[in-house]
Amino acid sequence: MKHHVLSVLWLCALSIYILAGVQHVPFHGDESTTIWMSRDGVYIATDLQRVLYHDPPLVETEQHLRLITGSLSKYVMATFWVLDGYHVEDINDQWVWGAGWEWNHQNGHAPETRLLMISRLASALMFTASLWVMFGIAWQMGNPMIAYFASLYYALNPALLLNGRRAMFEGGLMLFSLLVILFGVLWLKKYQSTWRWTILLGISSGLAVSAKHPAVFTVGTIFAVCGVYALQNRKRLLQILVAGVLSLFVFFCLNPIWWGNPLQRAGQVLDARHELLSGQVTAFGGYDDWQDQLAGFLRQTFIGVPQYYEVATWENYISDQIQNYEATPWRGVVGSKLTAAILMSLVLVGGIVLWRKRLPDSRLIVIWAVMMFLFAAVLTPLEWQRYYLMTYLAVGILASCGLLFLLEQIKLARNTST
Repeated sequence: MKHHVLSVLWLCALSIYILAGVQHVPFHGDESTTIWMSRDGVYIATDLQRVLYHDPPLVETEQHLRLITGSLSKYVMATFWVLDGYHVEDINDQWVWGAGWEWNHQNGHAPETRLLMISRLASALMFTASLWVMFGIAWQMGNPMIAYFASLYYALNPALLLNGRRAMFEGGLMLFSLLVILFGVLWLKKYQSTWRWTILLGISSGLAVSAKHPAVFTVGTIFAVCGVYALQNRKRLLQILVAGVLSLFVFFCLNPIWWGNPLQRAGQVLDARHELLSGQVTAFGGYDDWQDQLAGFLRQTFIGVPQYYEVATWENYISDQIQNYEATPWRGVVGSKLTAAILMSLVLVGGIVLWRKRLPDSRLIVIWAVMMFLFAAVLTPLEWQRYYLMTYLAVGILASCGLLFLLEQIKLARNTST
């Protein structure tokens, strides 16, 4: 009981830290576009035809963005601004990247301050909830101290704080991806109540991919590992199949743009996302070779200096906001080459320790972490921090396990010497 009270107080303190910085985060143009897209949360209830797929499109830009973005975060955001008294007519238009800062603000393409803050709160609360889930996953690794270490790393990571607090998709991505991992771990551990975890795994998986499509890498990894462990047991294999069907059902319910011809839609989404990445590389420059790509992966994963903008001209627009944010205590703790080397060592140690336990849930975490590292290192064509966020979740868990192991070895050595 004492442990549980301490855990709640600890998590409440870290949650307050996260939420305290929401209003100070520098603005990003994608926040404007995400808020504009969140109108779908109203349209799905009042004008369903508008959010369905049409050929030709009713509004081409809207349909294109529905194909390449998740829906869940938009629905949550819409719920918040509707409850705050806003209507669709009050919502700003999307950010026009070809125009300047002044033009967007003067022509209704930027949200008013209150709308921005209420939309950020929707994302930040999901990010804050993900902190509690991270704690829960780490708690399952065998020692409560791992949960405290992992949650502290998570709450002080400047890249996670920046992206999780903004009115974009990352808060939902992290929350529901971590829920998939948690329920996967519990599904492997709790043999007597696996139907409960089966249902929760299926629902959370559908929600995760609905939050942001890259969650499919986490979902696919968790299902693959659980499926392998289920091969020797028909009941368990049936459960993982049920979870898969349930995840698809949840996803389709939340994404009417996929209704009608889901296989065709999947191909269109893949083509559109490939086109998006290619366009970003063409416009902003990508990695020159695999060494450059590996260096970018290591910088983003283990140092994680916050990337406030991707377009260089934005330094002129938000430099004052950046200075003000970095002057607050809410910015997190920025890493260095030294801390990066320490983190890499701890991740390696933690991965080995978990793997040597020979427990299905421990090995699930190691395999998932390795896959997150591989996907980020191999598939990310340019150094945009948002594309590396899932690696921080893996670092937090493995490094915490490694840190606890080293502390235990130091304590053991001291006791032996005395």
